[in-house]
Amino acid sequence: MKGLVLKDLYYLKGFARQYILILLFMAVWSFMVKNSSFAITYLLVMGNTMMLSTASMDEAVSFNKYALTMPVSRKMLVQSKYILMGVIETAALLIGLMFGVLIELSTFQINGSARWIQTDFEWTGIITLFALFLVISCATLPAVFKLGVEKARHIYLILVMGLAVLVFGGLKLFEMAGISLDFLEHFYEIPSGKLTVVFLAVCVAAVAISYRVSLRMARSKEWK
Repeated sequence: MKGLVLKDLYYLKGFARQYILILLFMAVWSFMVKNSSFAITYLLVMGNTMMLSTASMDEAVSFNKYALTMPVSRKMLVQSKYILMGVIETAALLIGLMFGVLIELSTFQINGSARWIQTDFEWTGIITLFALFLVISCATLPAVFKLGVEKARHIYLILVMGLAVLVFGGLKLFEMAGISLDFLEHFYEIPSGKLTVVFLAVCVAAVAISYRVSLRMARSKEWK
């Protein structure tokens, strides 16, 4: 199991320079706009893309077929991808949180006087983003084992675009209908502790269901 996860991490290591450059750009951008929300969203999207890239590499060299000739089971192949997903998503979340905290704690000299940067950094928003992208990732992984990486990538893009359309389209419809969005303020009034527990439960349930479906798909899959 450890070897399977390390194999994926070593593959991603080959792109370390590109990822570091992207992280530096996102850090600078976050400080310029005084908001880490975009950076966190981009990091979560990039994390899911990295996971799909490792699966694509496996598919390109028929790794899964080769692995099954060794003391490796289909269950281990599935578990390794979910462990990788957890590592990547958690790393993206922590880096995004670090950006937000640094922005909050930074001071800049403006007009001869230092002031705290006022940002839109919200723990509630970060927790929501993490849960949403983790659920999307959980919906994508079973497709990797059933349909292949390319079709799974299309499904992932459809889910992300669908989420964007649902959010922005919904807001536009409310605006056109003249419906006030004041009720959304109550969502941010929920204590972050309670909200974290709720979203954690959603994430655990999503991972558990996705894992069981992926395992079923992998057991019936004939790798070429």
